[in-house]
Amino acid sequence: MKRININLEELDYLFIFDYYDYPLSFISKKIEGNYYFFYFIDYSTYFIKRLSIKDISLIFTDTPTRTILEEFKLSEDFNVIEYSTSNEKTFIKTIAEYELETNTNIEEFFPDEESKFEEDLISRKPFLLLKESYTEFFPDILKKRECSKSSFGV
Repeated sequence: MKRININLEELDYLFIFDYYDYPLSFISKKIEGNYYFFYFIDYSTYFIKRLSIKDISLIFTDTPTRTILEEFKLSEDFNVIEYSTSNEKTFIKTIAEYELETNTNIEEFFPDEESKFEEDLISRKPFLLLKESYTEFFPDILKKRECSKSSFGV
């Protein structure tokens, strides 16, 4: 189990896709140089995934949320983050650690197959429009990708 310095109460959101009294699924602004995707499990627990270009591209497709989470589950950096109520302690556990500790299969927390992101609740833009313009929100990552393409000819 690793400790990470993320305070949920002070977190800056880039996109919020679902909300019910508090954000349920969202992308954070950069934390320690990386964008993160969060998905609600319970009041103090979220799935968390450090986002790559591939992950960001997957999120901004017509892919059902469950399929996105299933894809994320295959990567080593898809974890569970738990906050203490005082936000003094924030821990990251691997999926295996969390499943063993709670005696659950994490897919029980995934939405049904038809569920998709419909809008960004910050900008109130429909997801269809976001799909066309999301690259504007990640210029630093996409710029690195362009440099890589030109350097390696890919």
